[in-house]
Amino acid sequence: MNQFMMLVVVPFGQAKNVVQAANDVGAPGATILHARGIDRSGKEGFFHFKIEPEQEIVLIIASKEVTVKISERFSTEYQETARVGSIYILPIKGVEDFVS
Repeated sequence: MNQFMMLVVVPFGQAKNVVQAANDVGAPGATILHARGIDRSGKEGFFHFKIEPEQEIVLIIASKEVTVKISERFSTEYQETARVGSIYILPIKGVEDFVS
C-alpha cells in the first residue's frame, strides 16, 4: 500500500485553506479536528486570564506523489507568511473497516 496520512497542524481558522490547497494538488478530501494547546510559558493573557492557543489539525490520506505535492505547496505558502504550521507524515500499513 502506497498511502500516507498527513497531519497538518495550523493556527485556528486556517484549516479550510489547507483542505483547499490539498484538493488543488490531488487529495480527494480531508478531516478537520479542533484542538487546544497548552501554553507552558507562564505568561498571563488579557486581564490575568490564561489564553489557551487554539489550533486545527487536518488529516489527509493520499498517495506518496500527492503527499509530496501537498508538502511542497504548504512549505511555499507558509514561508511567505508569518503563520506557523507543522506537517507530520505517517505511512499507512493497512486499513480495516468496522462493520456491525
